[in-house]
Amino acid sequence: MKRITLLTMLVALFGGTALAQQTTAFKCIDRKAQTAIRKAPKAAAADELVTPPASATVETWHTTDGVLYVNTPTGPVEFRPDIQVAIDGSDIYLQGLAYWFPEGWVKGTISKTTATFASGQFVGEDEYGPEYICGSNDTETLCDIVFDYDATEATLKAVTTYILENSEADAISPYCYWVRPPSAKKGPPAHNP
Repeated sequence: MKRITLLTMLVALFGGTALAQQTTAFKCIDRKAQTAIRKAPKAAAADELVTPPASATVETWHTTDGVLYVNTPTGPVEFRPDIQVAIDGSDIYLQGLAYWFPEGWVKGTISKTTATFASGQFVGEDEYGPEYICGSNDTETLCDIVFDYDATEATLKAVTTYILENSEADAISPYCYWVRPPSAKKGPPAHNP
């Protein structure tokens, strides 16, 4: 009986440790705990920030699963924010991937059922420095951010494992990160007369 109890406890301990390792992929930088690098942010060039064209309709899509992990002075916190989506032909724009710069947009391209966003897109800058949205599949190398896109169902499902809110455009140094977030446009059922 003691062996079974001990074995059960060991399985629970190692199982819990394995689960914790799966969900904590990155040790994120606590943005507000850093020393400010300048008194005021430098003005970004107009072509560095992405903005959807006026012809695009901006819609709120809901994060249906996955979370945004943010490091805070009290430890990691999980969020599940909605995102803004704008589609203009084959161009797609997302806003809300960044916790510290939620107004920052990234631009991608839709090709059939795939939406691809170049890694390293600038989303804003403050006294702590610039921020970029980057992708990674293995926590060691950067890659473009890819989503499965379903126009009929109005869904985006991340194929790229991690979406990083990063302090650098070309190296892994996240403040926050997503783990494969899916998003969907949800609304009331259509009204048929």
